[in-house]
Amino acid sequence: MRIERQLICVALLLLPVPGNAAEVEEAEAKLRLGYSNGTSRNTAIESSATLLPRLGVSFTDRLWFETSARVRLHGADKLEPDRPVYDYYTSASRPRMLGDSNTAELRDFYFELNAGASRLRLGKQQIVWGNLDGLRVLDQMNPHSFREFILADFEESRIGLWSLYFDTSVGPWRAELVWTPDTTAHDIPEPGAWFEFQAPRYRYGASPGSPLPEITTDLPKSMIDDATYGARLSRAVGRLDIRLQAQTGLDYEPLGRLETTSRNTVLEQFYRKRQIYGLGFDSALAGLVVRGEFSAQPNRTFNINEAGDLRIAEADQWTGAIGLDLNGPWNTFINIQYVYDRISSPPDGLVRPNSDHIATVFARRTFAYDAIIAELRWYGSLDDNDGLARGSVSWAFSDNFSIELGADFFYGDEDGIFGQFQDADRVSASATFTF
Repeated sequence: MRIERQLICVALLLLPVPGNAAEVEEAEAKLRLGYSNGTSRNTAIESSATLLPRLGVSFTDRLWFETSARVRLHGADKLEPDRPVYDYYTSASRPRMLGDSNTAELRDFYFELNAGASRLRLGKQQIVWGNLDGLRVLDQMNPHSFREFILADFEESRIGLWSLYFDTSVGPWRAELVWTPDTTAHDIPEPGAWFEFQAPRYRYGASPGSPLPEITTDLPKSMIDDATYGARLSRAVGRLDIRLQAQTGLDYEPLGRLETTSRNTVLEQFYRKRQIYGLGFDSALAGLVVRGEFSAQPNRTFNINEAGDLRIAEADQWTGAIGLDLNGPWNTFINIQYVYDRISSPPDGLVRPNSDHIATVFARRTFAYDAIIAELRWYGSLDDNDGLARGSVSWAFSDNFSIELGADFFYGDEDGIFGQFQDADRVSASATFTF
């Protein structure tokens, strides 16, 4: 996309130089040194140094510029065992290779213009339209990287897209509009990656461990026909915050089809559009916070697998989630969530289950005046009795230095959402320096 080069050139011209009115308001860099070990296979998964610079510049009281980047330098890397291909990214959003395994990525790069009750933001950005913790029902404006499955925080895994965002007030309502010509999709782990998807629902019906044909990806490229458009209205009614959302555009989850050439059979991944209509709410009641999100995706396209023949069919998808925040014993913060997802009138041969029931429980407690944070998380599929248990402890020694220790354990059937990674347990450690 030419827009990427044009915006970067404009930003470089406007950045602070002698005599320029621009002023640096925010500037920091984080250096994170990390190591993880696969306990089931007793092998080093990753050792890395990650640099996270961020810069915020004000040109006037109305014009703001912000950019952030991520540079990963690897010692060992089994998360992406081969040189990453990045077929799921457009050229404007794709991370750049530094040698054979190191990468540099522009995370955010946007200008923001404020005028009274309105705000216009143009550039590479993340648009967060969901309030659940670790689950995505309405948070669908940006794709995600699954190189660490769902273990990375959404802020880390969410892929920024080149977008136009407008925010204004209409009476008691807040109105948000989005146009995203960037057609980057979910970043799916390559074959042989540590978190390579093995469940049949993610392999177009193929059983775990079975070989797949050579995979190619046909990513849409039209900035108009394949663009994503979104609108959201929100307001407060007493103690209730409500949000109405509508979105149309690229479905970030790939479909598959088999293409036979003169030499072999190729599994081609391709994409279709989808529409999402949603309702969200939050309410504080007697010390509790209740959250809810509901979405409808009419006539969404799914793969069906009949005797090894991949085809597509349309069906309505409905998803509802409810969450509860409360203060438990010993000053422990507790979050409980439940998600129900269903395909109405599912076609025969659907590669995914007709319904999912997912529950999560998060518990967090702080010590030493919030310097130490201990956290336990559990994700469970109530259909397959598989799940993920996570534990972590972080210690902020100062404003500029912290460490974190963590462990992730999967259990269940290899066909399940979490059980597919039953041999991918890991322990990890990281140290973060802020400059």
